[in-house]
Amino acid sequence: MGSSEGRKMKNRYKKLVEFSYKKLKTILRILPKRNRSEPPAMESNDIIFKFQPEKTVQVAAMFLKLHGRGMKYLGLLKLIYMADRLALEKINQPLTGDTYVSMKYGPVLSRIYDFIKGTTSFNNEQDALNIWKKYILTPNNYSAPLQLSYEVILLKDPGSEELSEEEEEIIEEIYKKCGNYDRFDLANMTHNFPEWQNPQTLNSSQKVVPIENIKILQVIGKNKEEINEIRQIVERKKYLDELSNG
Repeated sequence: MGSSEGRKMKNRYKKLVEFSYKKLKTILRILPKRNRSEPPAMESNDIIFKFQPEKTVQVAAMFLKLHGRGMKYLGLLKLIYMADRLALEKINQPLTGDTYVSMKYGPVLSRIYDFIKGTTSFNNEQDALNIWKKYILTPNNYSAPLQLSYEVILLKDPGSEELSEEEEEIIEEIYKKCGNYDRFDLANMTHNFPEWQNPQTLNSSQKVVPIENIKILQVIGKNKEEINEIRQIVERKKYLDELSNG
């Protein structure tokens, strides 16, 4: 091989190394930074779906529209939980992306329960609470005599643009089956869900027990391969969201 040809080969190799290094630096900038002196944080094995405030309001509004009047908030919480659960079974993702806990009267959606109380326990979710308040009137906003009614009332229609046709059918199916039950009957129905645990039987002072999405997926019949596929889809969406948000 001549000296001229040898120099060309070296230059091509050098450019290839420089390109690979630049590409590696780009990848490293994307990855989250961590203090090397600190051990890596322990991560939950659960699948964490993204909470969707606008969609959540539309889910609640659709139940209220189907009901045609105000609804006791305990009943609304149970219907939305049932709809999320059925959505996990049928389309492998919930409608709301909320976080679930076991309480005395069955499974509860944490954020929606907070919104009904006029507050939020989650960081950076004041905007989500404001979206809820814009469309839905909850007991904490009533004058004193009406607060005991425990009713949630639709102020104005938020539309249904965030809901697919299949998601609307899930809401309609749940309302058709359970929409006219008394709220305490609905609570008793959710006590039969295997993922629910009565906090009082675990610890007399405990009021809340977290419910993992993986547990729900298991009890509704998803196998290991299906659960892993759902996890991969959720993680891919999260990664793309992080990229798009800078």
